[in-house]
Amino acid sequence: MVNDDMLKLWILEAVECQSDLPGYVEIAKYIWLNYEEQLRVSGNKFYTWQADLRWLCTRLVKEDKLVRLKDGNRSVYSVYHSVGP
Repeated sequence: MVNDDMLKLWILEAVECQSDLPGYVEIAKYIWLNYEEQLRVSGNKFYTWQADLRWLCTRLVKEDKLVRLKDGNRSVYSVYHSVGP
């Protein structure tokens, strides 16, 4: 069953696998293409996963796992890399 922790891992995977900085649409497309079957059998999460994706991206930024950047009017994401020891 898909839960928020799994979705967070998928978001990080989606951001890491993109050649350009992805926004919500690119992240959602990646997750759908790679995890559609798991989403389809996930009960209510099937109906909420895209809304959850936005909220979880914000959580990942607060947890210093993602960095939110601006690309015109849209937000794009990069994996957070700490600098120094």
